[in-house]
Amino acid sequence: MNTARRSLTGIPRPGIASLGILLGALSGCFNPTPPANVLCAPDGWCPSGQTCDPNRWQCVPDGQIPDAGGWIDGWPWPPPPDSYYPWPDAGLGEGIAAALAAPWGPVYIPINQVLVTYVKAPLGFEPEGFFVQGDLYGPAMFVGMSPRFAGVQLAAGDRVSFRVYEMGGLYEPSIALAVGELVVHSRGNDVSALVMDVSTAFDLTSDTRSYVAEMVRADLLVQGDFYDDGNGLRIAQVATETISGDWALVVRLPLPLLQQVGLEIGCSFRVDGVPLWRYWSEAIFPVQNLSELHDVSCPQPQIRTATADTNTSVQLELSRNLDPATVQADGSQFTIDDLQVTAAALDGRFVTLTTTPQTPGQFYTVEVATGVRDIFGASVTSSSTSTFEGAAPRARVRINELKANIAPSCDLLELRVTEGGTLDDVTITEHGEAIYTFGNLQVATNDIVVIHFNGFSTQCNPGRSPNETQAASQHPRVVFGANFDTAYDIYLPAVGLETTPHTIGARDHLSRLLDIVLVVGSLAFGPDEDSQEDAASAAEAGEWRAQNGSVPPGGFWGDSFSTHAAAGLDVGPVSIVTGWSALDGQPSVQRSSNADSNHKGDWTTAPHSFGLLNAGQSPL
Repeated sequence: MNTARRSLTGIPRPGIASLGILLGALSGCFNPTPPANVLCAPDGWCPSGQTCDPNRWQCVPDGQIPDAGGWIDGWPWPPPPDSYYPWPDAGLGEGIAAALAAPWGPVYIPINQVLVTYVKAPLGFEPEGFFVQGDLYGPAMFVGMSPRFAGVQLAAGDRVSFRVYEMGGLYEPSIALAVGELVVHSRGNDVSALVMDVSTAFDLTSDTRSYVAEMVRADLLVQGDFYDDGNGLRIAQVATETISGDWALVVRLPLPLLQQVGLEIGCSFRVDGVPLWRYWSEAIFPVQNLSELHDVSCPQPQIRTATADTNTSVQLELSRNLDPATVQADGSQFTIDDLQVTAAALDGRFVTLTTTPQTPGQFYTVEVATGVRDIFGASVTSSSTSTFEGAAPRARVRINELKANIAPSCDLLELRVTEGGTLDDVTITEHGEAIYTFGNLQVATNDIVVIHFNGFSTQCNPGRSPNETQAASQHPRVVFGANFDTAYDIYLPAVGLETTPHTIGARDHLSRLLDIVLVVGSLAFGPDEDSQEDAASAAEAGEWRAQNGSVPPGGFWGDSFSTHAAAGLDVGPVSIVTGWSALDGQPSVQRSSNADSNHKGDWTTAPHSFGLLNAGQSPL
């Protein structure tokens, strides 16, 4: 099956012109001082403390309606000027039908008294939006615009009227790209009466257009493996009571939801209260919330993988999320031959077991008791076991010192070992991208590792020193002039550190953040987008803060990134073309103590001390 990127709506995100129409038309009715041409109605809903002004047909603060004027009979209002299509009659679905029948492009079509049936979150590259429907058998329509209008969030059950200004898409049926003059008549209406059971429909794939965007329920059976649809979502073939073996009938879920519920071939369930959609000839049940899945019955959950996290912990991945009430914290439900399990911690479908020390290289088998159950009540299969290899103790490191302006691109980055063990699979990142991953290098607490850039250059690496893997003095400086005899010297082919504001980080073998620093110079450049996203992840993990311990409003983006970054990227530029002795006494960006407060206050600029503890530091 074609797995190219697809869109639920079949269109890209709305363009600026369409957004402009929408914002200009909708920004008023829910605003205390609304602009012109935004409507309410005699039965229209206004926010608390506001009333619909019949003279201007706008929501205004209570008590501010002038005496003159009155309601003008009839709805919709105002009467249309010369328009592309006449106003339909009062039938709830006629306006939707007219819009769906219109050619793509500008239109001027009123949609009267329809229910918002479903609000769609942005998923992958798809836009957010909302669905509307008037009658049980449709028609229905998707509005590919934000459901948030001047502080009001549309929700399922809102009865609304509006005008459609533009229709479009990549295939039929088209969708509304721009709407305006929206009125919320009432809220909290029951949408369930519009949900149609299609479990026995025989034409879901042969006549998908008749069902598109309508609210449905169906009993489904997963018949195919889930695969990536190219849009960050997962899709699989399903069957109903009357349709089986048809690749064009599918269910689609966001990856986090699929990982949570663990749907697989053989799972049966009922989807309820979702709008059916299509992609070309595919009929799609687009599930976005756990509440839309009912009566889930799947093969028993089992262990997918077991991995030694450290030499005293093992991480298990189950096929779906487990019920926390069935997992005991003392670890007694988990058995590992030749090891004692002393604790178990659950996080969704992952269980971290604490064990007695493992023997590196020895293989162990873990087994789960059947009393452990998934979120749907199914017990873990009695035959569920997994084998893992015992781990050596894992090292932990901090970024300790850096200098990003040693010409010709011979920059240096220093790590300090805070816990001894293996550095196997520890990855160093720059603006969130991996620049080096360690092999099985055994280090001790307080050891220093110096990473050299531009390692293929004879100026940056005189004598062409290999990486040191046995001892800090394995390749002495007297032979290899750039090495530090008190540090493990590692050479990278990458040419230099970045000199613009960015992030430098270290992640462990499971990609968890060990350490990060935001760095900046005095140059008039802002941080790149990747570094800003990396800083946001660091803030979420609690690994970077402002000096007062908080995360600034809006996070570490733009000027806020530079304000809260460690300074000194551009301090003391130096060239070592004539020899590495030119580096002596030159300043670097470095930690000023043993503290790791996760903010720029940990950092200073001082004469470099690569290969040694910095001034203010002492052995851990």
